[in-house]
Amino acid sequence: MSQLQELALQHGLTVQQLLTVGSGEGDAGSTGSTGSNERFYQLQTVRLRYLNKYLLQQLIEHFEGESRNEQDFVGLKTVLQQLSQLEYEQLWTYFRFLVNTREPVHNDKPEFLQVQDTFLQDEIRHKGVVKLEELTSLKTAYELYEQEQQQEQLTAPAPQLQLQLHHHLTPQAREFYLGMSGGLVLVYRGDITCLQVDAIVNAANEKLLGCFVPQHHCIDNAIHTFAGVQMRAECDRLMQADPDFEPVGNVKVTSGFNLPCKCVIHTVGPRGAVGVHEQSPETRQLLINCYRNSIEAALKHKCHSIALCCISTGVFSYPRYEAAAVALNTVAQTLQEHAEHAEYAEHTSPDCGFKVVFDLFDRRDYEVYMQLLGNSLRPKLKGVC
Repeated sequence: MSQLQELALQHGLTVQQLLTVGSGEGDAGSTGSTGSNERFYQLQTVRLRYLNKYLLQQLIEHFEGESRNEQDFVGLKTVLQQLSQLEYEQLWTYFRFLVNTREPVHNDKPEFLQVQDTFLQDEIRHKGVVKLEELTSLKTAYELYEQEQQQEQLTAPAPQLQLQLHHHLTPQAREFYLGMSGGLVLVYRGDITCLQVDAIVNAANEKLLGCFVPQHHCIDNAIHTFAGVQMRAECDRLMQADPDFEPVGNVKVTSGFNLPCKCVIHTVGPRGAVGVHEQSPETRQLLINCYRNSIEAALKHKCHSIALCCISTGVFSYPRYEAAAVALNTVAQTLQEHAEHAEYAEHTSPDCGFKVVFDLFDRRDYEVYMQLLGNSLRPKLKGVC
């Protein structure tokens, strides 16, 4: 009897239930009844016990193979013995710690991967998958922002951004955003791991292996966590033929694995000069390359939609206002240029279905984008169809 069969039997479940996405009745979204939620968390708890046991045993075997002192991993053995007593939240914390700190592994057991895939897909379904047609157009997002400002009687940009208003949209970008159809560029303010688009962009680090800091709140950590351990292994394979560090501005493409998106475009953004509102032309060009190369990679992979995160504005400290101007200008320029080429015209012409989503998860990024648009386009923006 396998460990999974034994665990299922202990909890009155079948292996099929543990390996089937959606087997917890009412687990998609948060509208299920109390009983449905209990069923969902019961299944997820059992899956987590299996996953944590596998990861802990593997880690202990690794330490033992290095002939380490018993004290080096006595804590791991203690946790292993307590797994059956731990509940969902504690197990989820341990799981994230173990996968975040784990080196790439290329030979995981199929059963482990199947349980992990089922667990992660159900987690995402429970959070709620967001479809493209549910998103807000750029025009609507701006109108809503203005309404918020009026309600709060905040008609001017935040004081800390006043000195940065010299960043603006280029004339080319103004014409693009004023003349575009309403659904070409969209705004999303949620969890990118729940977004069902063809491609999402990951702001990666130089090693391209994901964030190794347990439960860190960066996008790199979230994407790798919910995609599954296969993503780190795939990134490791892609890096085998390259230098130790991925060049800034370049991109590499992987599957989305357990994410709702089809693929993930990994790019390393430039690090901003701390305390400087305007970056050097060289640094700015590197950020332009991130956005341009991401869009081009999506087009080459026949994607019809891409979600762009705010590259470099987190721990890389690139000034938000300048980064927003770079993003908006580069998207407009890249799409306009590619619409003129036969190879991409099918995807980027005004009448095609290609969509660009600005993922403005952080409230500060959202405000900066809206202020930049208002400063550059007001009052004409209200005429965008």
